[in-house]
Amino acid sequence: MSIPGNFSKKGYLIFYLLLVLAISACQFEAQVEEVKVGVLHGNQYSWQKKIKPTIENFINKQSYEMQCQHKKKLKVIYKDTLSTQEGAYQAFNDLINNEHVSVILGPNTSDTALPLAVIAERAKIPMISIGSSHPELTKDKQYVFQLVVDNRSQAQLLSQLIYQQLNYQSASVIYRVTSDYSRDFVENFTHYFSEMGGQINQQFGYKQPDDIDAHLIEAIKKNQPDFILLPNFTEDIKKIVPRLINSGVKSTLVGTDAWNVHQLKNFDFMENTIALDHWYSNTSKYKEINTHENRSRAANFDPADPHSISPITHDTIALLWQTLCSSPETTSKSLVEYLQKVRNFQGITGTIKHFEQGTPLRDMVIVKISNRQVNLDKTISVEYLAE
Repeated sequence: MSIPGNFSKKGYLIFYLLLVLAISACQFEAQVEEVKVGVLHGNQYSWQKKIKPTIENFINKQSYEMQCQHKKKLKVIYKDTLSTQEGAYQAFNDLINNEHVSVILGPNTSDTALPLAVIAERAKIPMISIGSSHPELTKDKQYVFQLVVDNRSQAQLLSQLIYQQLNYQSASVIYRVTSDYSRDFVENFTHYFSEMGGQINQQFGYKQPDDIDAHLIEAIKKNQPDFILLPNFTEDIKKIVPRLINSGVKSTLVGTDAWNVHQLKNFDFMENTIALDHWYSNTSKYKEINTHENRSRAANFDPADPHSISPITHDTIALLWQTLCSSPETTSKSLVEYLQKVRNFQGITGTIKHFEQGTPLRDMVIVKISNRQVNLDKTISVEYLAE
């Protein structure tokens, strides 16, 4: 850069200051560390397709506007698991060995997350599952975390509420035997419900919804259980519940976090069903997605479809970003240490008080579908289990 010969002293001073600022800006830009984040997503269920756009919206609209103590720049690399264990392993291996990511978000179903959690722990790569709630996912692991309450705690919480507050004492269970999630939930629920004195009249395992035939439904009607537990994903519920209702089943239908209640509410056959879920967008205990103070964050997912996975995905990437901002270095060990130190993280879905062995201590809700609306029935703390 040349300097005009007729520059005054004042001109030299201004030029010098501009040069210093330019150099400082370049140095500052060079100091911003790029962090590679791998995201494993599938396409088997409709809710899985919401994960990628939610993360992209956060990165594009939110993250770089946030205050950050230790400046970071995120580079997100997406890999499709093809919703199979083999596909998940190949995608995971690619992220670690070829892309050299620092942390992995996903997989988000227990079927694919469980085997990869073992590999992540062995490789000492932090892995945060957005949707898996299997209790074995984080057991005896330091590098694996999950953002939702695990099945064991959910099953214990649901069984206590049903038995102690709703006074339901008998149940039938219909679940998909090919799903790790469903099998694990049923196993834990059966244990806790029976331990309190409840009775499981029947357990019906199916491979496809068409296996739920008239003979099976008649057996349920004959036993007249107080409720029917259906820990199955939305696509199965749409096929099973109409058969139960049209056959005259009067028992209360109870669901889990596998239900997309905001999609199911549009069907008349779901009237008066209840489900355990991770959040309810209109309760004052949680930050509503339409309130003024949360409007900027609400823009990161579609408020017209407040299924849990979108806001939980938002909270996952927000928590990771907060962790990266707090950590002066981006190493596997430092990321894990800062995640373990999380206290009272305020997210759209509520507050994560802290992590216990990779599982969050956070509140859950019971919602009820009535008149094609999802209504809050109860807000319950996982701490209730210790009472």
